[in-house]
Amino acid sequence: MMGMQSDKEDKETIVLLVKSYPVKNMLSAYLEQNGNKAVETINAADAIHYIAKNGIPDAFIVCDSIGEKKEAVRLLMNIQRLTKDTHIPSVVILTDKKDYFEKISLPEYIKGVGSEPSIIKLKDSVMEAHNEAKELCQETISGPMNGQVQKALSQSELVTHMDKALKMFESVVNKVAENKLPGPVMPGLLQEVREVIDQPDISFKVLANFIRKHQSLALKILATVNSAFYSRGSKVETVEQAISTLGLKTTNSLMQSVAALQYVVGSDEEIQDMIKTSLKKAYLVALVAQMISEHEGYSQADKAFSIGLFHNLGATFLYYTYALLIDKGELEKIDANSLNTIATKCTARLNRILSKKIKLPDEISLMHSSAEIPAESEKLIKIIHKALYLSDAMLESDEALRITQESKMLEIDERLLNKFNSKIADLRGLVNDYV
Repeated sequence: MMGMQSDKEDKETIVLLVKSYPVKNMLSAYLEQNGNKAVETINAADAIHYIAKNGIPDAFIVCDSIGEKKEAVRLLMNIQRLTKDTHIPSVVILTDKKDYFEKISLPEYIKGVGSEPSIIKLKDSVMEAHNEAKELCQETISGPMNGQVQKALSQSELVTHMDKALKMFESVVNKVAENKLPGPVMPGLLQEVREVIDQPDISFKVLANFIRKHQSLALKILATVNSAFYSRGSKVETVEQAISTLGLKTTNSLMQSVAALQYVVGSDEEIQDMIKTSLKKAYLVALVAQMISEHEGYSQADKAFSIGLFHNLGATFLYYTYALLIDKGELEKIDANSLNTIATKCTARLNRILSKKIKLPDEISLMHSSAEIPAESEKLIKIIHKALYLSDAMLESDEALRITQESKMLEIDERLLNKFNSKIADLRGLVNDYV
């Protein structure tokens, strides 16, 4: 294979479209260790944008599983259409769906890999299928595409919209660095709440007085403590009763989630909906992380809640800043799908920048990193990855969750899954009422 290979004759550039953290991390690390370049993409639009800028890679490894929404099929169809004047690189699909390959017709050089009992076995099966696909694609030429195809792709609406979204993201990063943002990094009430809960040994009385002074906190906490997820039977009617029922740590956690709603800004309803969707996802992951912590006897359930709540702060903050810039007339609207793609893709980078600026826990940056996790953070990071998987699965389907290859890799056992399934309706109610 030619084109994108460099120093080593056998070095390959392989694009990964894999959402599952354990699968993506394993494959990326393995490919890099073996002298290849692994390029991580988050959806078909992101992968196609990469091709437009860098040419055809040597291969794709694409996962069509929970959270991908048929991204594998969408990508393959686009690749076949876009590269019809050249050759198509080898592609491997991973899936938990047993009848997946019976429902779609794929060329022989696209090899499928189904469920495996372990992550090691999965890696071996993927690489074996990849090598088989390569043998069937000996005439494949990676690298630059046919000039007309390259030009058409670079000028396509999808790539143009992605370029604009990426440019906007870089502009926001620069504004953070230069302290030229249109609004505070952390809105006022959220800043106040974090200052209060960071006080060592905060008293019951101080916390109750603070909540009563902020009507939005009081109303939301009372509504939440009386929800099916938290309720213990009798109705809670005062702030003091709410704190007694929830405990100081859980009350502190819920205060942060209420204060985070101040990120909902702007006059454009579509952008507001983006912010709200991002916040709802954050709240869901926080609730699930808290539930997992309690289920597994982890003593820092409040910290797990906070990490879950801010796990996608980069995306929320990007939408928030975008809304403010639109209202000030400093930006024109950007295609929503492209903005969502860039927000998801760049969350980790913006998380690292914001975490340093407003002193958030290190785990918010570490959870997106492929670097070695410190021993003291390992348990918490595992809980957040479980919470992300379960939250995505819940948002993808109305059905009860089952044990899958990915859940096994994340060490989600039957007991935890059963508990989660029993709480799905309550979680949906809380999240729907959140904003």
